[in-house]
Amino acid sequence: ITIGNKKVDKFVLKLVKPNKIKSLYEKSELLEKYGLGSSVNDTLSIPKIYGYDESEGTLLMEKVDGTTLHDLVGQNFFQEGCGKAAEILKKVHSVPSEGLSKFSVMHELRNLSKQIKIIENIYPSDVKLFLEAYDILENAVNQLTPITVLKCIHRDFYDKQVICSKDRTTLVDF
Repeated sequence: ITIGNKKVDKFVLKLVKPNKIKSLYEKSELLEKYGLGSSVNDTLSIPKIYGYDESEGTLLMEKVDGTTLHDLVGQNFFQEGCGKAAEILKKVHSVPSEGLSKFSVMHELRNLSKQIKIIENIYPSDVKLFLEAYDILENAVNQLTPITVLKCIHRDFYDKQVICSKDRTTLVDF
């Protein structure tokens, strides 16, 4: 396909809930503005978003070549890949939160509490361990100093979201 003046032969069509697609596009533009876009930084980046169709819930994105960090386990490049993943997360976490949804540790605790209620219904005999862990987390949160500067965080990071190649490390789910 041709986008603008550029011929694009490798792309991914990602399905996204239509009510979230514009927000995702705006997040990619914010990350681009702060140096994580593929047009700004070709070594640590997110995929380029070529466009989206809000009514269809589709996002046209750059296809990124490489191997997921998950698939590098046991290979020579794994340790370097972990370092690159840490670098890209550090860079994401340095982006100001302008225009992003605000979440606090208390939001996360409320979400965890809801998940524990689900576990309680499915595995009532195992819920005690989750409740104990929740109490430990809640006590730790209550001892935290309030944060006055908000920053961008990932909130759902795992090893299959990082694609590594010799020349580039890409965070595909941002």
